[in-house]
Amino acid sequence: MYESSVSSREKDFTDYYRCMTYRNKNEMNAVLGTISDCGFLQTLKEDTETFNNRLKTVFSGMIQKK
Repeated sequence: MYESSVSSREKDFTDYYRCMTYRNKNEMNAVLGTISDCGFLQTLKEDTETFNNRLKTVFSGMIQKK
């Protein structure tokens, strides 16, 4: 889910039709910010890591080692 969200957000910065509404990169960054500044993506990344770690914990007891 995190990777899909980042991919979708990157389109705001790379898609020609989305970028053409701004005069330059500085103006676009002033309006949109940057991907690394996106609070939603930062929170989603942390939540995804927590979820994945919990899954590993749950499934580690189910996997039989040979």
